[in-house]
Amino acid sequence: MYSITLMLITIIGVTMACTEHYQCGNMPYSNCVKNFNPLPGIGLDSTNENVILLGTFNSTALNYQYISSLPTAGGPITSQYPVMCNVGGGSYYLQTNGMYAYTPYSKIPFLIAQTNPAPFTGPYFSNNGSFVQIWALIRYTLGLYFDDINSRTYYCDGNVHRINKIPSTANDRYDGAIDMYLNQNCNFLGVNGNDLYLLSIYYGDNGTTSKVYKGNINCDKCAASDLTKIATLNFEATAFQVTSTHMYFSVGYNKTTNGLIQLPLSGDMIALRWVVSDPILKFVMDTTGQWAFYQTTDRAIKKVGPMMANHPQTTVLYNPFSSPSEGTCSCAPDFKGNNCQSCSGSVQWVQGNPLCVPLNKGGAPLTCTQDYNCPNLPFQSCQQSTCVCRPGFTGTTCQDCKGSVTWNNGLPTCNL
Repeated sequence: MYSITLMLITIIGVTMACTEHYQCGNMPYSNCVKNFNPLPGIGLDSTNENVILLGTFNSTALNYQYISSLPTAGGPITSQYPVMCNVGGGSYYLQTNGMYAYTPYSKIPFLIAQTNPAPFTGPYFSNNGSFVQIWALIRYTLGLYFDDINSRTYYCDGNVHRINKIPSTANDRYDGAIDMYLNQNCNFLGVNGNDLYLLSIYYGDNGTTSKVYKGNINCDKCAASDLTKIATLNFEATAFQVTSTHMYFSVGYNKTTNGLIQLPLSGDMIALRWVVSDPILKFVMDTTGQWAFYQTTDRAIKKVGPMMANHPQTTVLYNPFSSPSEGTCSCAPDFKGNNCQSCSGSVQWVQGNPLCVPLNKGGAPLTCTQDYNCPNLPFQSCQQSTCVCRPGFTGTTCQDCKGSVTWNNGLPTCNL
């Protein structure tokens, strides 16, 4: 039995209802925001009981992406904060296109971003608008699992590693890393107590299989042969989660078999059960292990449970194809005030739309698009979206030179 809970999408800011931008009164500082378009990825805020999503709202200026929340009991999708790290064009670009994971207690989204020269995944920090590139998604298969309660991260990149922290810098990936299993790839990981579960996808002439292996989180430089294979499933998993009693798999692109699959941790194939038959892109389990929240391949958001029931019930939380035509007026990201023109950072303009960019400790904007965005011209320039000192110049205002300074066409050169 299905029930649908669809309500008006709102964004924190001006609360006037609208259908067009001009109705909001102060374009382009305010816009009519409506109809949420989720990007791949789903998370869970265990403290506030919200599903966490990354996506865009129709008709917003520059197609801003937002980390947004959807109550697990149903209700409106609400923007939490904009993603301000995207940079387009030029020799350097960065464009987020999905959410790999969301840590449920520390509340950090790990985004997927296409950059030059490679796609990366890493944490996004809303306090300074920064995306930290930690894992490159090329040349190896990345499996990644965050044990947020115990501040541990498990990942596969050709070997299986554990670090005793949730990484916030690129160096954290290596700092104190324990090589648990050598020469073992995986696509997904899960942990229950001291038991480690790895899922690896294999492509062959006879089809695609997902194999699950069991190991121990305390293993140090163990061989891949020390892992125990406990299940082989004839499909390509799109996501994998472990609870205290079961493993769960999602399938989304199989021509004949899709859905959410439940299997005991023992791997007893007789007890394997299809919970739902929707084509599923990603899913996440709640802390009780009784409810799954999932995103279908057409971006609908649903929940199903309780898992121990004979017939778990499915509820549609959001359907992108049945959204109301009316939206709400909202200030452009990080602008505030009654007329939406108050910005505590640097105001920059892109394609006729304003950006409110936070400042670093030195007073420079965290990102830039042109040299004139930098506060200490002509001693600074905008390079790869960051204000930097011209070669040879140092100091907080970039005016210190240990050699002689010469000028050409209004630009300084530090001759060392």
